[in-house]
Amino acid sequence: MFSSTWSTFTSAERAWRVLLSLAIVAGVPALAASHIFYVSAIASTFYPYVFASVVFIHLRMRFRWLDVGGIVLLGVIFPLLDQFVIHRSSTVYVVTWISFLGMASLVIMALNAIWLRGEERNTVLLALIPGILILASNHYAGYMHKFTESAHPKVFDLYLYSFDSSLHAPIAFWMGQLYDKWKTFGDVSYVFYVGLPFSLALVYAGQASRMRGKAIPIFVAFLLMGPIGGIFYNLFPALGPGHLFGARFPWQPLAAEQARRLLLEPVPIPGLRNAIPSLHMGWTLMSWWYSRGLSVYERAIAMLFVLFTIVATMGTGEHYFIDLVVAFPFVLFLQAMCATELKWNDSGRLAPFAFGLATLLVWLWALRYTPQLFWYSAAIPWLLCALTIGISEKLRRGFRDVVVGILPSAAPDPSNTTAPAVAEVAR
Repeated sequence: MFSSTWSTFTSAERAWRVLLSLAIVAGVPALAASHIFYVSAIASTFYPYVFASVVFIHLRMRFRWLDVGGIVLLGVIFPLLDQFVIHRSSTVYVVTWISFLGMASLVIMALNAIWLRGEERNTVLLALIPGILILASNHYAGYMHKFTESAHPKVFDLYLYSFDSSLHAPIAFWMGQLYDKWKTFGDVSYVFYVGLPFSLALVYAGQASRMRGKAIPIFVAFLLMGPIGGIFYNLFPALGPGHLFGARFPWQPLAAEQARRLLLEPVPIPGLRNAIPSLHMGWTLMSWWYSRGLSVYERAIAMLFVLFTIVATMGTGEHYFIDLVVAFPFVLFLQAMCATELKWNDSGRLAPFAFGLATLLVWLWALRYTPQLFWYSAAIPWLLCALTIGISEKLRRGFRDVVVGILPSAAPDPSNTTAPAVAEVAR
């Protein structure tokens, strides 16, 4: 793997690289021996999907059979070492084997980053650093949720349910009923729901392979969605209809007239305050928007994640319909913020940034302080939802091709008469 660069290092450089390589390999068993990391990451339900996405990014961006062999070899050694030496268990857990494959991938990438030079090393770093940050962000998301729950013992679910009911169409309950009736469909939707990291990995790795370092803002947008979404969770803490209704979800929604007369007030309900905006919807929507320029197969997978996530977010009782609607301006705001190819005084960036942030804040304010507005006529909430989604889609078209490298960031040369035609075709 490193024979071509070995001779380019001095003896001292070889020595510290060897020591660092050994430390990285030994770091995996050390992490496995940590009870907190083992329980919260390696043996958790969600993390194996994150680790699998790390392997995908690695091999999508730099497929080498030697790397594959290294991942497989370490992916077998690490779990066997964990099972028979560290935890001495006779039970084989599939999730831990998947997690150790992801850790093996990180080790191989780290070794490549230590020993390779030039463009090959840059490619590895474009895969390694996002892989580490994805794992770190998911790990610290748990602390954010705990803080939000302790800081806000009461939630605003009644306000969100009131809005959904003003549509005179209990969409979240319909999705929950669909989940219950069609078990296989529900199971497939749930796989897409928890497999969210793969959607992000698919799009980032594809664009990084196309655009190299220019894809970094795409990953930054993915990464920032979590902590920025946490800010809004604290502004409007809520859980979802499944938590509000308990066993009555999804078969016993209130009639529209009953919902109209609800006494709206914050109510104490235990659980993760992560309803509005829906980050699951936000991430899959962002993946779809960023997938422009990729293959038809990659774009089709990104769209499948969007469609099944729409079903799963509400079918599981974790989100109201309005949570998904406000995800559109939220994603627009984040994408505009991270559209570094455009200057801030460019209307193609400033307008969507301002609209996205302002619309999200206005929605949260209206849901909390003017809930009766939506009950004057069902046309009002439907129209507002349609405008929110439609304008968000319209504004993001103003910079969608720039951020994925289809159009240049600089303004076209006025003397070049072909530029407008090219721009129009790309749109």
